[in-house]
Formats: sequence, C-alpha cells, structure tokens
Amino acid sequence: MLLGNKVFSWSLGILISTSTMVGIVSADTTTNGTATLTVVAPSTNALTLMSTPNIDFGTATIGSINGTLPGTSDKPYTILDLRGGSTGYRVQVEASNFTSKTDSSKLLPVTAVMMNVANSTNGELTGTGSAVNIFGQQAVVLTGGADSNGTQVSGDITSGLTLDTSKVGSLKVGEYQATVTHSIVSGIQ
Repeated sequence: MLLGNKVFSWSLGILISTSTMVGIVSADTTTNGTATLTVVAPSTNALTLMSTPNIDFGTATIGSINGTLPGTSDKPYTILDLRGGSTGYRVQVEASNFTSKTDSSKLLPVTAVMMNVANSTNGELTGTGSAVNIFGQQAVVLTGGADSNGTQVSGDITSGLTLDTSKVGSLKVGEYQATVTHSIVSGIQ
C-alpha cells in the first residue's frame, strides 16, 4: 500500500505540473514592458595613465660621446578613459635635469631630450609624428581624439639624449638620472 501511495502521489504531481504548464503556454493576452540602464562615468579615476614608459640611454664613454645617444623605452603608454563622452585628451611630458645619483650637484650637460611616440595600431591615439624636445619643458607627445574611450595603447616610443659636446670631456664618471613627468590633460576635441 505504501508503494501504491508513492505511485499515486507521483502521478498527481505530474498532472499538476502538466496543467500548470498548459496554463502558461495558452495565455490569451501579452503586454510589453521596458528594461532600462543608465550609464554614468565613475566619480574618480575616469581618465588615467595606466602605464608610462621609462627611458634608458645606456652607457656612454667619456671622450667618445658625440651627437645624440639613442634611448630605449620599456613599455608604451596605456590610457584608460571611462568618461564616456567625446572630449579627447593629450599626454604631456617633461624631463628634468640629469643629476648624479651620488651627488645631486653634478649635472649632465644636456641640451635636449627628444621623444617620438607612434600612433596606436587601432588609430585612436595620435603620436607626435616627429621627435619633440621634452627637456625642461612640457611637450605634447600623444593625443586621444573624441572616440578614444576605453583602454588605449600607444605605438612604439623612440627617444634621444643630446649632450653639449664642449662639456662632455669634463664629465664625472657615474650614473645620472632625470625625472620624467607624464601628465594627461582632458578637454581637447
């Protein structure tokens, strides 16, 4: 008898489920509603330089320095723009004096630090097109246009360090270092 009750209960459950499904499938009227989403920009870090390059000008020997020393960059620029609008931006860079790491009163006789940033592969970022001098002055090296939202990565970066050749003979041996300040500025079209 217990086995019979289980079979009866099981059968009743199927009948109830079947009749419920039929009721949903055979609705006589339908109505349409809406689904909405409002997208807003974050209140902080909406326009951010995610990564900036470091430049290495290598090693130079006193007496053989002439012309411009080429530099290598360790990474491209990566920019995150979550503002969601059509206001572009630009990246400005400035290099300070090169001072000795052991004696900040010793300066490298720099006349120019040139930087050239290539366009991004997707065409959203425009590089300098030619080398610009970033030594002791801010220079625009990269521009993001009206549609450069999201994450954007610049093209390759080339650079050069030019020293005053009349003063390189009196250089002190050692490692010299400059601070390179990268700024992102909003509001260009």
